[in-house]
Amino acid sequence: MPVSPADPSHTQYSFRFLEHQHALELRCGSASEASTALAQLAQRQAAQAATQLSTLQTEHPPAPDPVAGESLFADAQEQQATFEALTVNYDPMLREMAIQGRQALKNGICLTGREQVEELRDALKLLQGVLANPIGSRNYAVWFEVAWLQWSLGLPLTEATDSFYHTARLSNNTNPGYRLRALRHQAFLLGEQGKWDEAWTVGQTATELSTVSDPHFWIEQARYALLAGHPDEATTLLKRALDHDPTSAFALYSEPDLAPLYGTCSTILDSFAASARETAHQELERLQEARKLNAYLEQQLGITLELPTPLVVPENFAQSGIFQAHSLARRAHREATQILDTAIARVEKEKEVAQGNARRLKIQIDQALSEKTYYEGSLKNIEEHARESGFSLHPYTFNNPFFRRRNQKAEDVRFAYESFKQKLTQCDQFLKEHLPAMEATYDKQESRHQQVAAVLEQLIAQRAA
Repeated sequence: MPVSPADPSHTQYSFRFLEHQHALELRCGSASEASTALAQLAQRQAAQAATQLSTLQTEHPPAPDPVAGESLFADAQEQQATFEALTVNYDPMLREMAIQGRQALKNGICLTGREQVEELRDALKLLQGVLANPIGSRNYAVWFEVAWLQWSLGLPLTEATDSFYHTARLSNNTNPGYRLRALRHQAFLLGEQGKWDEAWTVGQTATELSTVSDPHFWIEQARYALLAGHPDEATTLLKRALDHDPTSAFALYSEPDLAPLYGTCSTILDSFAASARETAHQELERLQEARKLNAYLEQQLGITLELPTPLVVPENFAQSGIFQAHSLARRAHREATQILDTAIARVEKEKEVAQGNARRLKIQIDQALSEKTYYEGSLKNIEEHARESGFSLHPYTFNNPFFRRRNQKAEDVRFAYESFKQKLTQCDQFLKEHLPAMEATYDKQESRHQQVAAVLEQLIAQRAA
């Protein structure tokens, strides 16, 4: 069964990514662990490939790739969530059997020797018990684990191949990710049985489902194509993998079945070397521009960023090989993107603050002016009403309670009129004392908002470049 990539007892066939993928997904508890494990596997591939590719002997070993680690860890979490979702409505006994089966599988992956074998056998027995149930027999997540266990425990490859087939069949139109994984494993095991035409056919079906750029997958497909008698298709897939990621050569040169393509690979890599250094140079320039953002943002907006430790560029960069240049380009790109993302997030927050301050001041100004307009309009309406009703708005100079009671409506109108006049006077006084300062502050905040928005637009454009 697949073992740890760090195990020095590997044979030349033990470095294929597909043989380790699910074990790593089950074993790694974080994205950083996954990154480290993938780097160990790549280092083993590189060490083995060095016997075929002499330039690798002077290259730095592959470093952990956070993006690849995050992707693998995300896949592992998605598989766990899918497994739980498909079993959540089972009756308690069947659900417990499924849960215990997958737990035994995860336990076994972290053990060695007899304990590992016993745990994996327990896992297989429990999960096959789930499939024996008519409801459980439709669970493609359980079928996948059973297939992987049958393969890992050394059972006949036909059994594991058939189980991967059922995984693909049941996940069709339901979970494309599971179907793709099952088809890739099915094709691999067909190849292990020497059924290269079938492996190539199943692999092509998987290709139609794949929506991401995956050099590992293309190398797998190149192997099936070559051994099925389709060398042109194999060469096309090889070029595609190397063009996307030149370090795919590690997997290629550690794969004896692809020996007829070694020469083609070497020619392609030679043609990529100068291009890789140019790409690295461009990414380093982009990184240099990104690091200048700290001074720029402090000057323009008074914002200071916390920048990562500067990337060290080797002294012999001009003579660096393709893999070193490619690795340097990826690290420079990642660091520049990280700086730009941090800057964009910081400036977006600053934009929200400036926009909020300007909006609040605008509301206060509009409210004060609206109150003035309201009182002016109210006074005008009262004056018009008084003219139409034929009574005076001037207060009486004598105090006659009987007369006031007989003319209470007119008295109420006079009271409202005087109240509105007083409030209008207060509004005028407030606007006279505070409006100029409020408008000046608003103009300042709005100018700040526009300035921050312009810087943000520039950063987004720089990020997309």
